[in-house]
Amino acid sequence: MLESAQEDKEGKVVSWIPFAGKFVPDQKEQMRIRLKGILVDVATGNWKMLTPEVHSDARFNSSSSRGEEDQKLVMALKAKGYKSLIADLLNE
Repeated sequence: MLESAQEDKEGKVVSWIPFAGKFVPDQKEQMRIRLKGILVDVATGNWKMLTPEVHSDARFNSSSSRGEEDQKLVMALKAKGYKSLIADLLNE
């Protein structure tokens, strides 16, 4: 489950002008990923649910780079989450 929250910075209502080829960040994007996995012993039917550590991160972005930065954040969280899930599976 991927969750996100947006926090507008104080200056969002201001009309931004280009600064050195980029726009000034106006929003903080917060995301977290919560994974659940099930380990099933097919021979016995026994199973166990695994819930690895929740990973979260936040980044400031501007309207010109918001989509790209959001995708980078999602990919980084997925990598951390899957790595934790695999570690939990290997420990079982």
